[in-house]
Amino acid sequence: FDVDIGAFRRSFGGVIDDPLCQLPHQLCASPAYLTAHGAPRHPRDLVAHRCLSFLPTGPEWMFDGPRGRVSIQVRPYLSSNEGHVLVKSAIAGNGIAFISHYLAADALRSGALQLLLADFPIPELWVKATIPERRVNAAAVQALLLQLKTSLSMEL
Repeated sequence: FDVDIGAFRRSFGGVIDDPLCQLPHQLCASPAYLTAHGAPRHPRDLVAHRCLSFLPTGPEWMFDGPRGRVSIQVRPYLSSNEGHVLVKSAIAGNGIAFISHYLAADALRSGALQLLLADFPIPELWVKATIPERRVNAAAVQALLLQLKTSLSMEL
């Protein structure tokens, strides 16, 4: 392959990671869910909640707290590899979603979803290009990376 685009935190041997753009994540739930189940006050409270998890991200959710990084292993009520499914499920009151900002932005603006755990931000996650070391200087690869960085800086 010439270039792989992804947002995984871990990298692989024999490749170069080139960050393209930040992909902010948020924790949110519907007012109906919060009325029925209450709002978590600390990330550890999430183990008692219905959690809606993005399958590629997995059930380990990380937060930056006042005393450092907090890692929580949740038991997902629903896991999906489609972010829109998680947003719709959260809006329907099915649980707390760990989701990309761009997917939840409209629902947050309208009040269909509410932001949770503002004192525990989610660590930065970046969309990145993963390039085999042998292909990193290829003209076509460099042209694609420039186009992606330009486009994504305007989109997100």
